[in-house]
Amino acid sequence: MAAVALVVVTGRSEKKRCATSGASASNRQEALAGDPHSGLLSEAAFAAVNFMVNNFYSDVATLVPRSFDAALPWFPEQSIDVLHIDGFHTYEAVKHDYESWFPKLAPNGIVLFHDIAERGNDFGVYRLWEELRAHPHFEFVHSHGLGVVFPKGCPDSFRSVIASSEDLRKVYEMLAQAE
Repeated sequence: MAAVALVVVTGRSEKKRCATSGASASNRQEALAGDPHSGLLSEAAFAAVNFMVNNFYSDVATLVPRSFDAALPWFPEQSIDVLHIDGFHTYEAVKHDYESWFPKLAPNGIVLFHDIAERGNDFGVYRLWEELRAHPHFEFVHSHGLGVVFPKGCPDSFRSVIASSEDLRKVYEMLAQAE
C-alpha cells in the first residue's frame, strides 16, 4: 500500500501526522515558507519531523521537502492508495492539489481532506468537499472536519463503513470531546 500525506509541517500535530501515517510527506512551500493558514515552518519543526521519520519510520515513510507540485514526479500514475491533502486551504489551492494528484491515485484509492468544516479565514476546502460528496464518502465534522472520499471507486470492504458512518462519527466525536 502506498500512502502520501500532502501536509504543511508547522509544529507538533503535523509532526505526529507525518511520522505516524506511514506516508511520504511533502512540504507545501519550497524550503521553510509554510503558508498563511498554518504559519511559517521553522527549522526546528522540520528537523523534529525529519528526526522522527528517519529514526522511527524510515521503513515506511520518506519526508520529501518539496512543494506539492515539485513532488509529483516522485510518484507513478495510479500508485497511491491513500492520499491525505492538508496544504494551503483556499478553494483554488486545494482544488489544484486534488486535480494534480488525482492521476496518481490508484483505482479504489482513498483521499482524505482535512479542514472540511472550516469556513472562515479564506478556507475553501469545504467548497471542494461539497463537489466531491457525489462520490462514495464519509465525514467527521467535529473539530475542523475530515472528509474521506473514494473518487475512483469504492471497494466492497469499505461500503459497510460508509453505511455505518453515522455511528462511527458519533464515536469519534465523543472521543474528541473527552480530550
